[in-house]
Amino acid sequence: MTPTLQQTEPTSSRDDRKAVVTLDSIVKEFGDVTAVDGVSIEVRDGEFFSIVGPSGCGKTTTLRMIAGFERPTRGRIHLEDEDVSQVPAYERDIGMVFQGYALFPHKTVGENVAFGLKMQGVPEEEREKRVADILSLVNLPGTEDRNPTELSGGQQQRVALARALVVEPSVLLLDEPLSNLDRKLREEMRFELKRIQNELGITTIYVTHDQEEAMSMSDRILVLNKGEMEQIGEPYEIYHGPSNQFVADFIGDINALPGTIVSKTDSQYTVELEDTGDEIDLPRSVAGRELQVDARVNVNVRPADSQLDTKLEEGISLQGTIEAINFLGKSANILIDVNGREFLVQANGRTAGGRYQPGDSVTVNWKTEASILLQES
Repeated sequence: MTPTLQQTEPTSSRDDRKAVVTLDSIVKEFGDVTAVDGVSIEVRDGEFFSIVGPSGCGKTTTLRMIAGFERPTRGRIHLEDEDVSQVPAYERDIGMVFQGYALFPHKTVGENVAFGLKMQGVPEEEREKRVADILSLVNLPGTEDRNPTELSGGQQQRVALARALVVEPSVLLLDEPLSNLDRKLREEMRFELKRIQNELGITTIYVTHDQEEAMSMSDRILVLNKGEMEQIGEPYEIYHGPSNQFVADFIGDINALPGTIVSKTDSQYTVELEDTGDEIDLPRSVAGRELQVDARVNVNVRPADSQLDTKLEEGISLQGTIEAINFLGKSANILIDVNGREFLVQANGRTAGGRYQPGDSVTVNWKTEASILLQES
């Protein structure tokens, strides 16, 4: 059954930009397996658009169909006004960066970057200038004569990016390009990718399983699950207003407390928590859709929105016992047992580091409006 898709309405004046990439009810089947099922999106001019989801959700297959490496079983793909559903990859105005970079080890950096230009018949003098310009843009000036094997992983990634960009495509596709880098380098490259994308204004579609990557770089995000669209919207809304429990669980850490709606008014829902029997009142605004009395729900709260031993004039409080503390420097993840259910609190590392110990009894608090009320999947 196809889930109800929640889509954020555009709020910025930039959002009346034309659609550069349009997918219309795309389906991709491999034998009896449906890898992509009814995906429809419009990616706007200059937009950084990410596709996220767990392994096997269809995100890379979707990207490969846009690139032309796979053809849809059903549905249409448009680049601007042209239907390219059956057009081969080499005839599409697209640049792509692969997870493994796919550099030619027997060619120099300059030859790798110039490869597409040479195939297009660009004169040598112009090729050399464009290669030098793009290498400067990706912060690798003067590396034309080096061999890719002499470069670090991050530098090889920049070479692959330069090779994709030097042909001046209308669309840039990136398939988990940072997954082979260590954590610190990945974080540095996020800033670099976004800087370059902003500077060029190129329409970019980015595939990743790393939600943090997508949240930090994207204008909008599509969440896929089992080949189907779960939600599409801006990072803030997907994080704070997930359309269903799958999205809430997939995008960042979250605490989900099961319960049942026992009553409702025009302004609020009253939920009885399964674990404690407590009844809590929540404003209707924390639910993304209309819910009925007796509905099974989860009261969700992000660890960063939770606090310990804080007196709130209006909020929710639960009693628990600290099970473990994971000190991360600037923050500390504190795992708490609340009536047999694990509850994660992200606290300030400086204040929480020496204040709490496993076994301590604590009160978990959060503001009512920080709750996310979702019907059980």
